[in-house]
Amino acid sequence: MMLSDRDIKQVVSEKGVIVPFIVENCEGATVDLTLGRVANIPKKDGTTIVLGQEVKDQYEKIDISEKELVLEPGASALVQTNEFLSIPDDLSARIFPRYSMTTLGLTVSVLYINPGYRGTPSLLITNNSSTSVRLIPGLRFCQIAFYKLSSTPEKPYPKQDAKYLDTREVTASRIHMDREIRAFLESRKVKNINSDVVSELNEFLINEINKSSNRLVQ
Repeated sequence: MMLSDRDIKQVVSEKGVIVPFIVENCEGATVDLTLGRVANIPKKDGTTIVLGQEVKDQYEKIDISEKELVLEPGASALVQTNEFLSIPDDLSARIFPRYSMTTLGLTVSVLYINPGYRGTPSLLITNNSSTSVRLIPGLRFCQIAFYKLSSTPEKPYPKQDAKYLDTREVTASRIHMDREIRAFLESRKVKNINSDVVSELNEFLINEINKSSNRLVQ
């Protein structure tokens, strides 16, 4: 069940789900979230990212309240909201782009948020238009909707791998911390994924999938 603005306001009042909460931004069944002042810009150094590797050095961090950030056509930036979220265990949430952003050709990544998540979410904003666009901190750029679960989950986010729990800064992908990636690195006694071990990683992942399938059949 999707919560109405009335229900959202009550949950925020009781459980502090969104901080800061601007009541005027809560209408219908969503709350508009505002653009934070820090962005991570992908470095244009010709590096190919291999899925599964750590990517913390692939971005330049800038403060867009002090330095102008103009997204050229086709360019992207990893940004975050000003709002800190604390999702109760009996709710999940989804972040969507605002229609006013979409009609400008700006795509904001759709984000599913687990029950029990706490943190300031990071999102990728991409300029798919043919015109350069300057980003303005504080602007409402996405919206969040909340959903009531049928029951409390066995494993809310803090009981999962929780790679992004309590993040307060713009956070790049932490796919390298996935349990199957960690298991592969430990088995091969290497520190990071690179092009030299891609074939081995592929074989390892397929074997793990087959093992899980066989356990289900048994």
